[in-house]
Amino acid sequence: MIFNSIPHALLVKIYELRWDVELDLKHIKTTLGMDILRGKTPEMVRKEIYIHLLAYNLLRIVMGQSGTQKGVNPLRISLQGTRHHLNNFISELKDATPINRERLYQIMLKLIAHKLLPSRPARVEPRGAKTSPAHLILSCNNLANYIINKLLKI
Repeated sequence: MIFNSIPHALLVKIYELRWDVELDLKHIKTTLGMDILRGKTPEMVRKEIYIHLLAYNLLRIVMGQSGTQKGVNPLRISLQGTRHHLNNFISELKDATPINRERLYQIMLKLIAHKLLPSRPARVEPRGAKTSPAHLILSCNNLANYIINKLLKI
């Protein structure tokens, strides 16, 4: 098997990188409110996913700019904190003159880099069962009964 020829330390590093990707996906789902998709058609669900990915990439770009400006690893900057700062500044940035917009943007970048996540090299993020609202948990057998009951109440 191919895994027998790969050094153990390299496999551990690959697993850590994979785990970081899973955590990034978790951030996208929870921080950006993507844990429940609201689109009713496959096309709308695709668009919803694309919009969330665009928003996530925008936040990561801002975090990268902020980290570069302050000499901080962007992975130590809070995604949620960046989102809050951007939401707080967005109307002022939109209405500002070009010169003031750049000044406000630089202030926002400094604020974003100010509050860093703690260094957690041995952090463990256990996998857990996804908690879903009770009204969304329906088995295929119960779905037809649920729909019929809702229709009878109309």
